[in-house]
Amino acid sequence: MAKPQAVTIPSDDCLVTIDGAQYALHEGETVTLIPGMSVGAINAANALMQIGPKLAAAVGEPDQVQQQTALADDAMQALCAALAPRLVAWTWTDVAGRPLPPLDGTTAPLMALEAEELLWLLGAAKGETAGARKNG
Repeated sequence: MAKPQAVTIPSDDCLVTIDGAQYALHEGETVTLIPGMSVGAINAANALMQIGPKLAAAVGEPDQVQQQTALADDAMQALCAALAPRLVAWTWTDVAGRPLPPLDGTTAPLMALEAEELLWLLGAAKGETAGARKNG
């Protein structure tokens, strides 16, 4: 049996909220990825779903900001590490319209993204975006 084939997915439905307004930053752009969920991606998704109570538990602590920042950073780092090997290519640009660095299997190109973009990529890997469903 062969390895799964990469699919190219339109990113039109990837919405990012900036100053209370939603933007389709990647309208007309695409991402090519190997669909599916690694154990790391599943663990990262579960950690993100469970982060709320942990963030709330830090409220009122003397080092609240540091605790909350570390929790969010750990969760996003894990998500980037899980997604990076599955992402093959993209035509994405940043908020100023400049091309994002090419994907190279490392987390470095993903670190410039907004959290909503990472979550959209997770959904794309799971086949849960409008573009991914069309390809499936």
